[in-house]
Amino acid sequence: MRDYTKTENCFKEINPDVIINCAAHVGSLHYVKTYAADVFYDNAQIVALNVYNVAAKVCPDARIINPLVNCSYPGDSDIQREIDWWVNEVHESVFSYGNAKRFIYVISKCYNKQNGPKSINFLIPNTFGPGDSTDPNKTHALNGIIIRMIKAERNGDAEFEVWGTGSPVREWAYIDDVVNIIREGIYTKEDLIYPVNLAQNKGYSVKESAEMIADSVGFKGKLTFNAGY
Repeated sequence: MRDYTKTENCFKEINPDVIINCAAHVGSLHYVKTYAADVFYDNAQIVALNVYNVAAKVCPDARIINPLVNCSYPGDSDIQREIDWWVNEVHESVFSYGNAKRFIYVISKCYNKQNGPKSINFLIPNTFGPGDSTDPNKTHALNGIIIRMIKAERNGDAEFEVWGTGSPVREWAYIDDVVNIIREGIYTKEDLIYPVNLAQNKGYSVKESAEMIADSVGFKGKLTFNAGY
C-alpha cells in the first residue's frame, strides 16, 4: 500500500464499492515513540494519501470506512466525548500514531468537499482478540498483557509486572464485535465523517483487567505495578 502504482492497479482490478481501510503501521507505546517519524509517514502516506487519491480517480463513488483509534483523543481527556476530540493535543506517548489518525479525518473531509469518496470514521476503543501480533513490540495493550500472562503462568513465575500504576481506566473492545459494527456501517445512510465513538459505556482499570486475565489463565503469582512506564 506504500506503492502508489500498486495501489492504483489493485483498485482498478477490484473496483470496490466499499473500502474498509484497516492498513496501518502500528505497534506498542514504546514502538510508536521509538519510530515516531516512520509511523506517521507510513500511516499518512498509505492510509490517507494513497488510498484517497487512488479512490478519487478509480472509484469515486466508493464508501471508505476508517477505523480510527481512541488514542487520537486529547491526552488530558478523562471521558472521551466526540465533541472534545479536537480540543487539545494527542498524548506524547502516542503522538505519531494518534495524529496520523487525525490526519485521516482531515483527508476524508477534504476529499468529500471535492466530491470524492464518502467516508465513515469510527473511533475504536482498545481492541483485543485473535489475529493481533504476538510480538511484544507490536501487540496492543490488553493482548500484550494476555500474552505475557500466559507465558508467566506456563513458566511458573512467582510475579508478573504490569506496566504503569494500574489505575487508568480503559474501555476494551473484542475484535469480532468491532468487525460486526464496521460491517453494519457499510449500510448506514448517515453522514459520519466526523468521528463517532464505538463504545459500551463501561471501562475497567488496568489493574482490574490484569486481575481478570490472571483468573482466566490460572496465574497464581503476585501482580506488581511499575509506575515508571
